Amino acid sequence: MENGVLGKANKNGTIILNNNLSPFQEQDVIDHEMVHIDQMRRGDLDYDDNYVYWKGKKIFKSSNE
Repeated sequence: MENGVLGKANKNGTIILNNNLSPFQEQDVIDHEMVHIDQMRRGDLDYDDNYVYWKGKKIFKSSNE
């Protein structure tokens, strides 16, 4: 996982966690990523290889993601 990334929410509803998280951090990251999963289910959030889409606005992903 990229440096500084603690977790990722995937379009299929799964969450990937950084292997270096403490048990306390794990639950916080899961809770945070679940917000993104809910946003994707509602249609507010989407992404592809180059962009993030938030409520129809297209945002270029930075090169460090």
